[in-house]
Amino acid sequence: MGSWGLGLLDNDGALDAVGALSRGIWKDIEELVRLPPSGAGAGSLAAAVGLLLQLSPYAFKSAFEATIRAAIERQRPSFADLAPPARALLDAIARGSGAELASRRGERSDELRRALGGYVSHVREPSLFEHPASVAYTQSFVDQTAESLDAGLFRDGFDLYETDFLGGLAILLLVRPSRLARPRVERWRDRMRTSFARLREENPGSPDLAMFAQYMDNVETAFTVALRELAV
Repeated sequence: MGSWGLGLLDNDGALDAVGALSRGIWKDIEELVRLPPSGAGAGSLAAAVGLLLQLSPYAFKSAFEATIRAAIERQRPSFADLAPPARALLDAIARGSGAELASRRGERSDELRRALGGYVSHVREPSLFEHPASVAYTQSFVDQTAESLDAGLFRDGFDLYETDFLGGLAILLLVRPSRLARPRVERWRDRMRTSFARLREENPGSPDLAMFAQYMDNVETAFTVALRELAV
């Protein structure tokens, strides 16, 4: 498995985790092709497209792009419920500009660059997340991602040599709007701290300890941001 840095997204496993979580969005868009147009459908589609633009640009450069365009046409009768900038973005994607829009690089704070690394750094389009159904869809995606972190962190035999699922924590720091329960985030942080303390105790002379200490600095930064900006 490739690794090129100590950010949460600086390895193949974490990027695979982001891809796996994004695939759920693909399935939701497939369902929106089948559902009749509605305000809820239009809002959900806007958020789903917005998340893919930010997290999974490959979706617009693969055969799935045709499904995205089909979902746009299916839900178009209800686009009056969306903000004009959101309609304009969806229209541009329907005309074939999805790959170009998904290729744009977004800005990231110095704090997040240190914590996450430079991958999955694409533009977030706020207008795609304004409709109430868009907010609800995004929170549902956040909840599913949080469940994946629960499963990874609290499985039997968890240790710091297998933390691919922390790609999910990176997603949570990039997606907005989103809310996380503060006790849940604190449990994740404490679990990582306990695991690192056990690693140091059980492997006092390991050459890997310095690397893990740097990695944990980035993990701590990620949790600091999550507790400051997302926790309620």
